[in-house]
Amino acid sequence: MRSSTYTYRAKGRHNFTGLVVIILLVALAIFILCANDFHTFALETISRLSGNDQTLISQGPGNDQDHDADQVYGSARNPKMLLVNKTHPLPDGYKAENLINIYAQNPEYFRVLNDDIKINEDVFIAMERMFAAADRNGVYGFVVTSGYRSADEQRELYATMDSSTAAKPGESEHQTGLAFDVSSSSSFSFESSRGFIWMTKHCAEYGFILRYPKGSENITGYSYEPWHFRYVGLPHSKKIMDKGITLEEYIDTQL
Repeated sequence: MRSSTYTYRAKGRHNFTGLVVIILLVALAIFILCANDFHTFALETISRLSGNDQTLISQGPGNDQDHDADQVYGSARNPKMLLVNKTHPLPDGYKAENLINIYAQNPEYFRVLNDDIKINEDVFIAMERMFAAADRNGVYGFVVTSGYRSADEQRELYATMDSSTAAKPGESEHQTGLAFDVSSSSSFSFESSRGFIWMTKHCAEYGFILRYPKGSENITGYSYEPWHFRYVGLPHSKKIMDKGITLEEYIDTQL
């Protein structure tokens, strides 16, 4: 009698254990399914927040799509990429922003030709960093000869120069405050100076490009200017200089 009772209890424990195992397996399966659904939901949410979800991108001006041509000709989102040339003049009523007097900033690593030269504040900060790096490399003697020009100043300059070397009012980058001309106090020709060699090699690291490179006159519409540098910001400057192309060509590749 005790033996049969023991056998009955053992079978009962065995059946109970099997039931527990089945319940645990079912619970585990439900957990895995829920986890997969949550993982998918999380990935979709992250994708939407990062701007990779095309349904969000198509919703309109509120999105911020990560694309080099986000604003081809410049905008409130990326004014540093503003394209200005003979075929893309400045819009009516354009006004350069955040201009500061370079001389008043007392720059440490370069000089200015005149005490009334202005430039965009962000550009000045980048210039300071760039010329400081050049100084650390033993390259110095930079003289900024021109920065921002008003429409009236550009009009006066254009009246005295050839159209291949001077832009009409409204077609000059100098009116944006994003470009500057530079020379060297140690060399009559900036192109033959150590400063030019250093800048063409390193300017992109600080957001600048050689705006009118040699051999690109038919693209830019202007003659080669080894002294004219333009701020477009990173990573655009690196891509342009690494490829050896113009701003016009770079923008075309992004369309």
